[in-house]
Parts: sequence; structure tokens; C-alpha cells
Amino acid sequence: MLLHPDGSEEVLVDGGKGSVTDPVISFDGESVCYSYLYDLEKHNQWSPARGS
Repeated sequence: MLLHPDGSEEVLVDGGKGSVTDPVISFDGESVCYSYLYDLEKHNQWSPARGS
């Protein structure tokens, strides 16, 4: 999510059923690297998804 100076918001990456987290901006400011956790619809912090 990007918050503009006028208060409007822009979705940069749609998480869908998952979650976009841990954004890191590159040194040149041209790109952002992030983690995407998919299919978290039935999970939360007390019942995390298990890796396969």
C-alpha cells in the first residue's frame, strides 16, 4: 500500500488470500523486494500455515 501526500492510498501488490510483508527498498530507491505468504485464509498468528 502506498500512501500519497494528499491522503489517498494505492495498492501496489494485491495480497489476495495471502499477505505481503517485510518490504525492503533498494539502495537506489528504484525497486522494493518483499515476502509474499500465500493462502492464509484459514490461518492466523495462533494457527500459522505449515510448510510442505
